[in-house]
Amino acid sequence: MSSVPLFAPRNVLFIPDFDFGDGGETADKLLIILHVNDTDGYIIFALTTSQQKVPEDRLNHGCTNSADRLFSFFLFLKDRVIGKKISGTPFSFDLNTFVFIRDNIRMQENTSFLTYMGKRVRIVGIIEDDEFKRLLKCVYKSNHIKLKIKKEFDKYAIAN
Repeated sequence: MSSVPLFAPRNVLFIPDFDFGDGGETADKLLIILHVNDTDGYIIFALTTSQQKVPEDRLNHGCTNSADRLFSFFLFLKDRVIGKKISGTPFSFDLNTFVFIRDNIRMQENTSFLTYMGKRVRIVGIIEDDEFKRLLKCVYKSNHIKLKIKKEFDKYAIAN
């Protein structure tokens, strides 16, 4: 895989000193680029976490929406190959990795991402198409997605 743009859908990025925008401390973070709109100048992305906030019996690879609507998330099981690295070798997360829909699907101006360019941002993996479509569908169908982001998904048929 040659010459892959840094901020492109399906990319899993490592960003050192990620600013969560809440006034708290920064932290090294993995995120997944879901959509880039160069015309309007924004990126929709998913923050990941390895912190397990759900019971063991709910751990299945893929999308989980609780019947009681308390949570929805997408889980990438550790060591399960979900794509490729830039080198072409298989990519998987080293730990169970969650995308909790409620607080971790975000939309930011492209310019805010430019501040990370000098901070050793790197692509750690590129999620394969079918897996990426499953993630997008999970985000779109969640009761926890913000309306503004859902409208963008509709406008650009992102989850289709």
